[in-house]
Amino acid sequence: RSPAIGPPRPEDPNESLNQDSSELQELRMQIVQDQTELENLRAQCETLAQNHQFEINALKQQIADMEAIRTQLSQNQTDDQVSVQNEMTKLKERLDKKEAEIAQLQQRNLQLQMAASGPVEDPFSSLQAHPERSTATLEERIRELENDATWKDSRIQELQIEKDLADGNLEELRKQLQLLQQTVHNSEALEAQLAQKSSELEQMSRQLFHTVPAKKPVQEDEAVPKFSTSQFFAGPSESSAVTLFDTAGDNWGWDEPVSEPIVLAKQETTSAVEQTNELQTLHDEIEQLKSKYEDASKEILELQGKLASVEDRNNEVNQLKDEVDILRAQNASLNQEVDEKSAKLKDVAQSLLEEQVKASQLEEQQLHSKESAVAAPSVSSFFADSTSQGPVFEDLIVPKKAYLCTPSASEDHEEWSVEEPAVVSTAATSQHAVGFMGKIDDRELENLREQSDLQLKQLREQDEKLHEAVQQYTNAQSMVEQLQLNLSQLQQRYAELEAHLHSTTAVHQSEMEGKVAALAETTDEFLQLK
Repeated sequence: RSPAIGPPRPEDPNESLNQDSSELQELRMQIVQDQTELENLRAQCETLAQNHQFEINALKQQIADMEAIRTQLSQNQTDDQVSVQNEMTKLKERLDKKEAEIAQLQQRNLQLQMAASGPVEDPFSSLQAHPERSTATLEERIRELENDATWKDSRIQELQIEKDLADGNLEELRKQLQLLQQTVHNSEALEAQLAQKSSELEQMSRQLFHTVPAKKPVQEDEAVPKFSTSQFFAGPSESSAVTLFDTAGDNWGWDEPVSEPIVLAKQETTSAVEQTNELQTLHDEIEQLKSKYEDASKEILELQGKLASVEDRNNEVNQLKDEVDILRAQNASLNQEVDEKSAKLKDVAQSLLEEQVKASQLEEQQLHSKESAVAAPSVSSFFADSTSQGPVFEDLIVPKKAYLCTPSASEDHEEWSVEEPAVVSTAATSQHAVGFMGKIDDRELENLREQSDLQLKQLREQDEKLHEAVQQYTNAQSMVEQLQLNLSQLQQRYAELEAHLHSTTAVHQSEMEGKVAALAETTDEFLQLK
């Protein structure tokens, strides 16, 4: 453009230069501020990346710890199996000892029976047969109860081992829930940081958008005079003739004002539109992450409810175990009572045998005393010249007539009764005593049978309860497995979300750095053009 010829402008050039220099200084200050903010953002991004790496390392360590705990649990399971086998061997040895003791007791009973059933016919054998059978049945019942008790002990040990395993699994699940809660809190903090960063980025973009000067409206056309050739060769105002000099410089662009470049404004508008689109995409992604977080929180609540139900079932199992312990104590007390009563019965049998032996001895002694008291007559007493020197036995005189007396009810029985020897009376009294003792033993045996039947009923009920508890425990195990699967799925989702967050943050950081570099270039070009 050729310099316009005309009078000087009324404005001072120094003022425009001062304005330009002040604007340049403001722009430089803004650029410095933008650079410091960018450095701060980079530092924050680096710190966030380091924090993410630390969290990932911590999660890896936790996974390694969980694997170590699993290996330890497997080893503990093997140790528990060995201990259970040892206890089973001990219980088998105890059973063998008890069986040997019972066999010894049976042998003793047989010996006593053989001693009782000797050459002398015992009048009490018929009375002793029934209690022996009852003792045999009681021993069989006691064996059955002992077998049931051992089986229940083994079953309770197995249930206790399974409960310990379930407790370990519950502790692991609680730890995993705590880790998930921590990760959820971390994700919430990350979302808050992302929201802050997005707001800061929006502010930065707005500031940058406002710092770039827009196209100023052309209002100086009226103030700036348009120079033409007609001003130098001015004719009379009355004449309206147009000269060649007046039309020579028209439409050449000399008198038109210089317009500012429009390319920068277009670039700024496109960049602002792109930034708004990216911010919208970021908002959409954040909303998606929030929805995923809500789903994960709902799943966590469901898992907590399932854990509460599992704990309730464990409490029920503990209550059942307490009831089983009480029933065991009752069974032990009843077994003690049965043992005491069996010992009493054995003592009674021994006392009866001793009384029988004593009675037989008394009878023999009385017979010997009678033989010694009655002197047998000899032939020498009647015939002195006889040569026989051996004793002569004669038959006792037995009366041929017998008087049958039937006394009335009012008369005493002792007056008409025939005198009996002392041996017969003692035998009768012993028979009455034995009959009375046999009746008492029968009653005790009936009571023992009733008690044993009640015990069997209680044991069956306990078995049914144990079966129900086992079924509940199996259901709880299935629930725990489902919870573990859900936790693994949640962990996978959390890992995917973390990877997505890392990728999105890295992409946005790179994009923002590129945009900031582009804005810096545009500002530099604008300054150069200005």
